Amino acid sequence: MRPVACSHVPLFSLCVALSIAPLTSQALTQGDYTYATNTVGQATITGFNTSFSGALSITNTLGGHPVTSIGAWAFASCASLTAVTIPGCVTSIGVSAFRDCTKLTSIAIPDSITAIGDDVFYNCTGLTAVTIPGSVTSIGYEAFRSCSGLVNLTIGTGVTSIASSAFRSCTRLTAVTIPCNVTSIGNYVFQDCTGLTTVTIPGSVSEISNFAFNRCTGLKNLTIGTGVTAIGNSAFANCTGLTAVTIPDGVTFISAWAFYKCEYMTTVTIPSSVTYIDSSAFQSCFRLTSAFFKGDAPGLGYDVFGFTTPVTLYYLPGTSGWGTTFGDRPTAFWHLPYPLILSTGNGFGVQTNGFGFTISWASSTPVVVEACTNLCSDAWLPLQTNTLNNGVIIFRDSSWTNHPARYYRIVWP
Repeated sequence: MRPVACSHVPLFSLCVALSIAPLTSQALTQGDYTYATNTVGQATITGFNTSFSGALSITNTLGGHPVTSIGAWAFASCASLTAVTIPGCVTSIGVSAFRDCTKLTSIAIPDSITAIGDDVFYNCTGLTAVTIPGSVTSIGYEAFRSCSGLVNLTIGTGVTSIASSAFRSCTRLTAVTIPCNVTSIGNYVFQDCTGLTTVTIPGSVSEISNFAFNRCTGLKNLTIGTGVTAIGNSAFANCTGLTAVTIPDGVTFISAWAFYKCEYMTTVTIPSSVTYIDSSAFQSCFRLTSAFFKGDAPGLGYDVFGFTTPVTLYYLPGTSGWGTTFGDRPTAFWHLPYPLILSTGNGFGVQTNGFGFTISWASSTPVVVEACTNLCSDAWLPLQTNTLNNGVIIFRDSSWTNHPARYYRIVWP
């Protein structure tokens, strides 16, 4: 080997270059397996006989070495492989390890696995059921994409992140419960899961990413957790099975095209926390007749309710920013069956003339504000009786500081 002059190369750089990539043996074979070993005597499966047919329990050892990992593309395109059991000594599965195993119907993943990498089961169209153990913390990019036969999916409680397109085009998947430790779901994660009817997104998830459920045409039951603050671009676009959507308190931003062409949606409820709805968010929702707003009028992009949407925007008396029209759509009071204390706006809380709040109710029925100092007591004291003026009264308690605690309630006939 020719010596290299290094007078101009820092010693630190040489040390780094010499310390990377532990030595491995040349490719070895045993039976149907191709494998390599590392410097501490562990074996990695690097290839397998693609003509193998039937069920396989992957070996524990190769050449006397424990099998600790399945390498990238190791079992890819084993088109006649029907079932796989992975031994508990395996701790990692490489990229595309079982890609295009189209007749694979079942896979047993042990608790020793902590991550399912990118494309691992991509296009395993024969898979019908998958249980991801609690030891797994992440599901990689396109890990189960195009597993069109997948019907039953159990995601372990240890999973914290699901990468983009992880379950995209799993067309027979009918229900998904995302566990409560998941904080991140990627773009396109369930796009084109046309058989999906029920989705529960836990409060641990802070954002529903772009195109996450786009074209899930069978989706009818949607529960969005209270931790979600943003709904991404086209997140539920073309979900034609949705008929009613309630967006939870905490969401502040609804992105462009978020519910585009949800053609059978008739009602949507938008919380007071939403401050902006981006362009075309509800465009082409042809049957949407009622949008209920719990707070002040949010900022709007263009064509939020564009094209033939016949929607009326209903708002609570006492909230601000509304006119006879908003976003080119007519507005009207929201007639609730009960009065409501508005917890937003400048009128709520401690003011110069006492503690106060706004009472909203699109009704001429008198309401009474009562107070007590102990919730365990029935000693409620009437403080103010008023008929609402144009759906609103402003309540102020100037003596609230005279009490160690003060609780309020509203009663009506």
